[in-house]
Amino acid sequence: MADLILHSGRVFDSVAGDVGSATAVAVTGNRIQAVGSDSEIRALGGPGCQYVDLRGRLLAPGLIDAHCHFQGWGMAKSAIDLKAPSIRSLGDVGRAVRDRAATLAPGTWVRGRGYDQGKLREGRHPDRALLDEIAPDHPVVLTRTCGHIAAVNSRALAAMGVDERTADPAGGRFGRGPDGRLDGILYETAQRALRAAMPEPSEADRIEAIAAASRDYLSYGVTSVHDAGGAEPALMQTARAQGRLLTRVYLMQVGQEGDTARDDALAEIGIRTGFGDDWLRIGPFKLFADGSSSGPTAATRDPYAIDPDNRGILRISQEEADRRYAAAHARGMQVTAHAQGDHAIDIILTAIERAQAAHPRPDPRHRIEHAGIAQPDLVARMGKAGVIPVAQPVFAYEFGEGYVRDYGPQRGHRFMPCRAFLEAGIPVALSSDAPVTTADALFGLEIAVTRRSQGGPAIGGDQALTWQQALVGYTRSAARAAFEEDRKGAIIPGYLADLAVLSGEPPSFRADLTVVDGQVAYERPQAM
Repeated sequence: MADLILHSGRVFDSVAGDVGSATAVAVTGNRIQAVGSDSEIRALGGPGCQYVDLRGRLLAPGLIDAHCHFQGWGMAKSAIDLKAPSIRSLGDVGRAVRDRAATLAPGTWVRGRGYDQGKLREGRHPDRALLDEIAPDHPVVLTRTCGHIAAVNSRALAAMGVDERTADPAGGRFGRGPDGRLDGILYETAQRALRAAMPEPSEADRIEAIAAASRDYLSYGVTSVHDAGGAEPALMQTARAQGRLLTRVYLMQVGQEGDTARDDALAEIGIRTGFGDDWLRIGPFKLFADGSSSGPTAATRDPYAIDPDNRGILRISQEEADRRYAAAHARGMQVTAHAQGDHAIDIILTAIERAQAAHPRPDPRHRIEHAGIAQPDLVARMGKAGVIPVAQPVFAYEFGEGYVRDYGPQRGHRFMPCRAFLEAGIPVALSSDAPVTTADALFGLEIAVTRRSQGGPAIGGDQALTWQQALVGYTRSAARAAFEEDRKGAIIPGYLADLAVLSGEPPSFRADLTVVDGQVAYERPQAM
């Protein structure tokens, strides 16, 4: 007998890519028992069965965010929110920082997240001089929305041990003003010294961040995430044991440029992709090839439209990518990389191609995270190599107008070319990259369909998806990117009972109810 029956709805068939003829689903334990008509499914009910009347709403597989920073989203909730449009100027930034500093004891770190200098009236970063003036008694760090750039004051620089004589690190730089002095802007790997200097939040605070992220994701119909870095596997296990981790997590193993210690440790204990269970599983080995698409610090073949001398920051050489991917691939790891610019994508594709040629494996299913400026030749190579791009079409909303400005119309309107991927037969997985953007996957689905920008105009309208294609990208294709299409991302008997009840007219959905592991884990107030 079924434990849970959802009936009188429209069941989305993510394998076919559209709403099918089924109207009801039965769940037994943590698995889908049956899919069919109301009369067929209701006949499976018995004493103690819970019934959910869908009232014509869409029943979808639980959504999967294929690239986010799960624990980071939870931690960001305690920082000052510096996102546009509520923050429009450096004056707004200053007031927000001053107000937070007033609540903290001198010497306590002030953290903010989400500013975008391109959306500030002055068009520049909040620099060291400004932050020194408004918070002279506190070290201050304001992380740009992309996470690849931060602005700090003099107290923070001192805590980092950085002064005018400090050399730029490989793959990054310390910003300097026209006078050659440090301006407090940290680009890419220059932030590592900052992370080492900042006090670590308590374990209780970090577990609460995991719990907060779980609650938010469930409210968006998301039942699984692929964490792209920042999560602590041991802490995730603790949170799960305490019943505070409520979403399934596929954990990327992030390597640092020039540092193979983590690679060696994984190899020594024999850990490879797929190790774990349905709640916590080891995912791909990940490197960073370049910088931020919106910084902009993405590594491009051709110069930026706004600066003929700038082609971004390349964080890894072809030789290092070849060597480390060959080793990871040979020991059974899925591999991936943050690669935004076409130069960076080219390097990562080349490394993947060479690794597979040296050690052929059936269906290694390697990935590229973002694949922002994926030119036609790169798309063709991805298809031939079986590489899965993991895109964030929601970036069109937050950064799209900046892409057109920074890279020019041809590259800007083609950023994250989701339709081109599908036309090449590539099952693109969709995601948020939260906290870079919102964790609301349903808003991400809407932008994948409309490609509208925050200012209104569509960015790359010819790369828009149908709502059905976008929903497949957040379900079936995202599951495939984690080798989990045999148990997730579709409503099929025997699959995990992870489900989302969606209301609203496509592409503007909202989650009314979310089921994880056969249990109702979220219900929107008054939705039922």
